[in-house]
Formats: sequence, C-alpha cells, structure tokens
Amino acid sequence: MLILAAAGVYATLNTPVDAIPDLSENQVIVFTDWPGRSSREIEDQVTYPLSLRLQGLAGIRTVRSSSEFNFSTITLIFEDKTDFYFARQRVTEKLGQSGNFLPTGVSPYLAPDATALGQVFWHTLEPGPGRPLDPGQLWAINKFYVAPQLNAVPGVSEVAPPGGAPLEYQIDVRPEMLRAYGVTLGELFSAVSRSNQPAGGGVIQKNNAEYIVRGVGWIRDKTDIENTVIREVNGVPVYVKTVATVQLGTQFRRSVFEKDGNEVVGGGFDAARGKHARRHEAGQGEDPRTPAGPAAGSADRVLRALEDHGFIGPAPHADGRDGIVNEAVQKVLERFGETMRELALRRFGEFEQEPGPVLVRFVVTKTLRRMRASGHLGGLGPQDETAVTDELAGRLSPEEGRRLAKRPASETITRIQTETAGHLTSKGFLADPAAGLEIRKGWAATLAADIREAFDGSRATLAGEVLAAAESKREDLWRGRLKTINWELCDRGVEAFTWYAMEELAAAANHAALLGGRPRSP
Repeated sequence: MLILAAAGVYATLNTPVDAIPDLSENQVIVFTDWPGRSSREIEDQVTYPLSLRLQGLAGIRTVRSSSEFNFSTITLIFEDKTDFYFARQRVTEKLGQSGNFLPTGVSPYLAPDATALGQVFWHTLEPGPGRPLDPGQLWAINKFYVAPQLNAVPGVSEVAPPGGAPLEYQIDVRPEMLRAYGVTLGELFSAVSRSNQPAGGGVIQKNNAEYIVRGVGWIRDKTDIENTVIREVNGVPVYVKTVATVQLGTQFRRSVFEKDGNEVVGGGFDAARGKHARRHEAGQGEDPRTPAGPAAGSADRVLRALEDHGFIGPAPHADGRDGIVNEAVQKVLERFGETMRELALRRFGEFEQEPGPVLVRFVVTKTLRRMRASGHLGGLGPQDETAVTDELAGRLSPEEGRRLAKRPASETITRIQTETAGHLTSKGFLADPAAGLEIRKGWAATLAADIREAFDGSRATLAGEVLAAAESKREDLWRGRLKTINWELCDRGVEAFTWYAMEELAAAANHAALLGGRPRSP
C-alpha cells in the first residue's frame, strides 16, 4: 500500500496536465512561400508536385493541402504508432530533393514541432517613460534581440513575434524617369540586389604571410542605395536616385499587438510537443531545479513576512496570492540579473588592469633567476636585482603588461627578455646578451633535449620556460580574483534579491488593492 501511495503522489506531481488536453492528430505541416503568386500558380507548380512526392512516406495516412495567395500548406497525417520526430525526419529528407522539381528560389520548410494547443506564454515589450521608442525600433529589438534568446529556452519550439512596424527600405520609382533613361524595372531590381553582397578575392602573399582580400558591399543606409549604379548611358552613370526616391518606411501591417489600449510588441511561446506546459509557464524550463523555482520560494517567504507584519493584506484566494508572487518574481529576476551582471562586469573590468604589472614583474624576476642559475649574472647583487626589476617593470608594464594580462605569448616574453638582457648589458652586469638568454645544461640534460627535438621537433628555450610559468601565474591570479568576486556576488545577491522582492511584491499588492490591508502585528 505504501508503494502504491508513493507512486500515486509521484504521478500526481509529475504527470503533464494542461487545461485543454491535446487531441490533435500525429501530423507534420509543410509550408512553402512564393511571394506574389496566385493560388492557381501555387497549386500547379508547388502544392501538387510536392504532395505527390510526400504521399509515399512510411506510416503516412492522409495528405491534405491548401493553396493560398503567396504560400502553400500541406498537412501530412501519420499513423498514431509512428514516432513524431521520426516522421519529421522522413519529411525533411524528402524536402531536401525539392530543388529538382520546384521553381527556382522556392524552398519548403516544416512548421514548428508544436501543436495547436501548445501556446503557453505571452510576453510584451513596452517602452519606458524615460526612453520612448517608436513601433519600428521596438519591433527590431524584439525580433533580433529578445525573441532569439527566448527561443533558446529549453522546451520552447517557437516564439512568434506579432505586432510592431517592420522597417524596410522603400524605392519609389518615377516612371517618366525610367522612360527617359531607357531603364526597366528588372534592371533596377537587379542593380539593387547586386549592390548588397560581399565579394571574395582570394589571398595575397607578402612577407611570408597571406592577406585575405575581400570586398564588403553590404548596404548600411539609404545613401548606399541611392548611389547604386543601374547602367551607363554614353559614359554617364544612371544612379538609383536619378530614377527613384529611396526612403526608410514600414511594411504593410498584417497584425497589431494591443495591451490595455496601447500598441506594443511581444510574442507567443509555443511549447514543443510533449513538453510540460506548467513548468514553462513558471519559467522553470525542463528542470524544476532551475533558478526560477528557488526564486519563487524566496519571494513567497518574503511575502509571508510582509503579511505577518501587516504591510500586505491576505489575498482572498490562493490564485490571487500565486499571481502576486509570479508577477513579482519575473520583475525581481530581471532586476536581480541586471544588477549582478553590472557588478560582475565592473569587478572584472577593474581586475583587467591589475595582472599586467604583476605579470611583467614576474617575467623579469623569473628571467633574472634563470640567468643567475646559468652563471651569467655573477656580479648582480640582491639590491641591484631589485633595482633592475623595479626599473624594467615600471618601463615595460604599460605596453607589455596589457598583452600579458590578455593572453601571454612567446613574442611578448621574448621582447621582455630582450629588453632585460639589453638593460643588464648597459649596466655592466651581462657581457653577452645573446649568451645570457641561452639555457646552460649538463651533458645528460643536453642529450635528452637533443633526443626530444629529434622526435617532436621541439626544443626547450628560456622564453618557453618563462612563458609556461607566466601562464600558470596568470591562471592563479584569475582563479583567486574569481573566487573573491563570487563571494562578493553571493553576499550582495542575497541583499539585492530581498530588497527587490520587497519592492516588487509591494507594487503587485498595491495593484491588487492589498497594500496595508490590515493592522500591523505587535
């Protein structure tokens, strides 16, 4: 009985349950875009030939199609026993052969691996009062920055961003100018298309190095389009601006996303087939141990403390209380993440300036010790060594320190050692700079080095030994600093999260008319 009871509790907590069960068929949808074509052309040249090729797939039961203006839709219904992703794989293999029988430039593609009932979440992107943005800018930020990162969340099949005002370059042609210069629309279209692409020119060999030659032809603004040459008439170039007007405008509006009477941009999340929708709504992805779970628990404890002290009144229903917590958690995580990133970047930025002088002094000291061990610096006393190290470190740190802090390289080590040997020679402590940078070994060590060089082509040098030591020193510095930053982020994070939770919970409670709902307890 205990085993059955435990199994029942586990099944209750982990069984994926949605408000509306998914009763859709085991289907794969194929879309094909062909802009500007009528439904009859699309049916004859796209839908019909593509449907014929897809009918013979393993496990397929029914093929349904629809041809509309600009696009074609083909729904492939498979047997229930056929694995969903196996069906998608077989369809993808067939679509790879579509270039042999479809019109040029037409490429079919699969719909997201979601169902009609897979929409689990919506987000909106709204401008703040201190930084207003027009719908075009909001659309660009949402499409190219926000939506791709949200689409990377585990278990999310697609993020569809409706609304906004998509921006585009618009070329308004003047027919009388086309007629005057004898230019056709096709020539204008081809000229603009050719002007927006790069070109490769191979390589040029110079001084034992290869230099890549390339032409960058991407359009950056409307001036580049205006100055595009269409053709030449009697040696005189005809530009786009000669026969047309170029401007930055919005595309035809196909959708409007509205919230509380105001136009916004955003997107809808479609969960992948078979995923747990409730976990995605809670922001937990596929693993309930992700940070959103502990964040919700911490916010719930803060809310309970505020309720116990009478700052926030109790919600009339449990759903209302959960809504306050969920609304606050989303905003708290945003503010918390931004604060922690800013603090970490500031600390790492500060530390990037510190390792340089330390590493330069380390390389100089290591070089002097190796020279002394090889018997080249018999007359250099401890005080003289300290003075030489201080002088060289102060002179070389601004330039070489930056390189060592970024990434130690043999060229940097060699320059520092050459400067060190030259400085010692000028001070009379080193007779031969070249000999001072050589490693003196016994006959056994020399024989071992010769054998190693014969097998792998490598030979031990003073620069190589010091480079390995410098890399190890740099790694130790970064590890120590990283440990310190992690402790600081932990200490500051608890304080920041608690404070943000109090602010956002108070704001959510105020919106629900629960702020100051009952007298404070003594």
